[in-house]
Amino acid sequence: MALLTVQDVTLRFGGVTALQHVNLTMETGEIRGVIGPNGAGKSTLINVISRFYPPTSGQVELDGVYLTRQAAHTVAHHGVARTFQNLELFETMTVLDNVLVGDHARQRAGFWGTILQTPWAKRDERQARDRALAVLEEVGLAPLWYRPAHALSFGQRRLLELARALVQRPK
Repeated sequence: MALLTVQDVTLRFGGVTALQHVNLTMETGEIRGVIGPNGAGKSTLINVISRFYPPTSGQVELDGVYLTRQAAHTVAHHGVARTFQNLELFETMTVLDNVLVGDHARQRAGFWGTILQTPWAKRDERQARDRALAVLEEVGLAPLWYRPAHALSFGQRRLLELARALVQRPK
């Protein structure tokens, strides 16, 4: 069974067809690129897979879960992470805190556990910090963990956004 299946996806905005009968299959560990001219629908396809846009018709399935039947805010729990063409960072927050934002969906302590600083909330926070630092090491930003995002170069900022996606442990 494929890890990701995009089956007969069509997306229309009023009378404009942005995607028409798109099919795609990816196996675990496979890396693919989506190429085409401006306006071909590359970003639109990624937006459908990540549930930013619901398709007009068709299905997106990830590891046996039909994402098109899921609420948009739940797709990260199923293993979908993404970056954006335009950088979307918290400029005044540190590099580490920006990555920790990406791990938030995986933490289980909940609102009250975090507010009350319960033992499991502290454990969640410690584990999240360890994961974030490990990912920062992977992308080469670990020495800059304490710097605000706005102090990074453009290339480093791109790596920071990638780190925030990777800490979510996407499939």
